[in-house]
Amino acid sequence: MSALPLALLSFAVQATELPPQHQAVTGLVPPAAASQDGLRVFTVASPAPDAISMHIVETRDGLVLFDALRRSDQVELILDAVRRTGKRPLALFLTHAHTDHYGGVAFLKRRFPDLPVVASQCLDPSGTFV
Repeated sequence: MSALPLALLSFAVQATELPPQHQAVTGLVPPAAASQDGLRVFTVASPAPDAISMHIVETRDGLVLFDALRRSDQVELILDAVRRTGKRPLALFLTHAHTDHYGGVAFLKRRFPDLPVVASQCLDPSGTFV
């Protein structure tokens, strides 16, 4: 894995607010315009009553995903956002071990089998507690 996804993880952990180009993506709403450094940060949110969200950082080289939502229908929202960018995911970072953050890992891995998954030691790369 390149140093870029690791640098983005550091950015995400340290950020207290999302950058101004952050925009929620639900259904057909497009992501925000690119920033000067070529990064876009946007959110994929599932509808209520199970409203949960994940974030995507778009770089010039591809996408870095933060969390994977919970169910296959929610992962379809992620896949739609990925298709809209025309880029492939570079890595998936799982921020913590709640099912609404890692439940969709298996669905994403079926679509992108070589996608690196970075997680804490409490999860293996498939999203299973160890």
